[in-house]
Formats: sequence, C-alpha cells, structure tokens
Amino acid sequence: MGVDGRQTLYICGPESIIQKIEKLRGRITDCSEPTITATFEKEILEISERFFGTNAEIVHRSDRYIIFSYEYRNFPIHQYFDKLLETFPSCWIKNKYDNELGHCGIWIGRYVGGVKEIQDVFWKELSIDEEFHYGK
Repeated sequence: MGVDGRQTLYICGPESIIQKIEKLRGRITDCSEPTITATFEKEILEISERFFGTNAEIVHRSDRYIIFSYEYRNFPIHQYFDKLLETFPSCWIKNKYDNELGHCGIWIGRYVGGVKEIQDVFWKELSIDEEFHYGK
C-alpha cells in the first residue's frame, strides 16, 4: 500500500506560457514543439500522465500565475519539476508537498542569468496517527 499525499504546484511566468500550461493542465507532453516531447524520458512521461491533466485541479489563475493541486502516492516528483523548468525556463516554479506520514517539503526552481537554481527542503511534521494521538 502506498503513502497518500497532496502537492501544490505554483508557476509564475509570462502570460503566454501560463496560458499554455493552463491549457495542458500541467502536462507538458502534449506541446506541439517536437523538441519538448523528444527530451522526456519514459519516467517523466508516466509522471505527467499519472499526476497531471484531469488529475490536477487549478486552484488559482491570473495573467502571470497558476496554482495546481494534485494528489500523489509515495514520493515527491522533483524530477518532473526539473524537466518542467527546463521546458519553460522563463518561469519560477514552486512545489509544496506533505503526506500522511508527516513528511513535508518544498522544491523551488528558476533560472537566474542562464543558470538553474534549485532549492529543495524537507522536514517532518506530525503524521495522521500522531495528530490523532495528540488530539485526545
């Protein structure tokens, strides 16, 4: 049995890119540019199919900003965000996650002066069982 969790993906960028990402609902494998789809490994394609598209809920949208919420099992999918950033280098991307075991984290990526900057932080909070225990 897997571990359930929730992730929130924040993307800020040029309006034209945000429109494209919104249309694809966070999936970038449907882009018409062959160079984008050709660079994805099988694992990245599977992540895109499994978590995004109809599985991702748009919780906020403005001209230069979009926020997705989606569920996942077992692991944060940082390799996907890395590819998303490479595909849309003019965007700033942040992903926050937590799961029922209390594992939490945040991944932030952007390009500054043509150099990719990634921040990845992990911490532990109360698990569902621990929350129940302390709630008595």
